[in-house]
Amino acid sequence: MKIEKNTRRKFLKNTATIIAGFSIVPRHVLGKGFIAPSDQLTKGIIGLGGMGRGHIGYAGTRVVAICDVDKNHLLSAEKLIGGGVKTFHNHQELIALPEVDIVHIATPPHWHGIMAVDAAKAGKDIWCEKPMTRTIGEGKKVVEAVKVDTFKFKKILCVDSLDLYHANSKFRLFKKNAHASYYHHKFNGRRTASGKKFDNNGYTAAHKKLPFGTKLKVTNEANGKSVIVEVTDRGPFSKAREIDLSRRAFMEITSNKNSGVTIVTIEEVIEPD
Repeated sequence: MKIEKNTRRKFLKNTATIIAGFSIVPRHVLGKGFIAPSDQLTKGIIGLGGMGRGHIGYAGTRVVAICDVDKNHLLSAEKLIGGGVKTFHNHQELIALPEVDIVHIATPPHWHGIMAVDAAKAGKDIWCEKPMTRTIGEGKKVVEAVKVDTFKFKKILCVDSLDLYHANSKFRLFKKNAHASYYHHKFNGRRTASGKKFDNNGYTAAHKKLPFGTKLKVTNEANGKSVIVEVTDRGPFSKAREIDLSRRAFMEITSNKNSGVTIVTIEEVIEPD
């Protein structure tokens, strides 16, 4: 058998071929504000009704798995995400995924305690919609599960639409004393000007000129309640009104649920680089 001599020239040629197939792209090349996948927290969402679908797009996170007993909810959420996620009907299968960092629980409240305990036992960080549990007893069981030292650094957070923005974001005043209204239910499911399908249970808004994707903090000037929304549509088509909110966002901050308009302060959300 002939043994081929490994010359220096051949070694350099082979090495160059290998290097040509592998490159590291500096983060700045990807553009300002881009978060590399390696810097993102991965999330699995359990419960894809209006609440779950409204909490898909948090900065710094990437949804890798979703779970719901309703196949139509799963299909709707998968379309919003753009595909590329694992889907389940059993929450324990989602929780068992090693690639999931955070389990986000957005089911009806009677499931919150059970799923939070299961997620804690699996060593996951937990984001849970309010209420965290229905009873004090359920709450104690969740606390006990989180305290177990099987895994380190477990955290549990009861979230609303603002919690995940307040910690690291800044806000730039856009307009005070602005009139806000909300979408009629007949628009639910229609395409917005941005191309996204409108969901009246989500946290979105229409504005005449702000770029699509702009995050806004909208605060009711009468009671101080705030909500974070994303601009996905154009409008309102009335000179008297500044912004149209999804019905859910409007109802979270309004003082009078029978009124169609409220006075708000609008701020742009400046997310960290």
